[in-house]
Amino acid sequence: MSEWWVYPNGINALSGLDYWGNPDYGFLDQLPPWNIQDDKCGDMTGDWINDPDNPAILDRDTIIYFLRTIPCARDSFCRLYPKMTADERARLDWIAARANLFMRSHLDVDDGFQHAQNTYPPRTTGPRGGTGFRGGP
Repeated sequence: MSEWWVYPNGINALSGLDYWGNPDYGFLDQLPPWNIQDDKCGDMTGDWINDPDNPAILDRDTIIYFLRTIPCARDSFCRLYPKMTADERARLDWIAARANLFMRSHLDVDDGFQHAQNTYPPRTTGPRGGTGFRGGP
């Protein structure tokens, strides 16, 4: 079975690492310092910079877009995740959290609503079904 994220030449598009940094100052941290203010990051300008030894094939925004919009990409993501290195899994954890990958699907929500509407017992007393519930007081 071919995976959605694997190119025909065998390259896994989820592989690789990137770090949050500013090209003028180099790497700052693997994750953006959302709540840190210091001289190096200043006004928090920066970008995801590819790791020189293991560059990311796809940028994070593209992966998040595919995970949100393509069901086959989500299924393949879950199958490929255990095969990645620990650092790559940390990157993919961050991406999956931003993509809301493990939220309930709309079908689960609809099924829950329909189940809630169908849990009342049938009305069986009185003429033509009546107004009482069977087994009730």
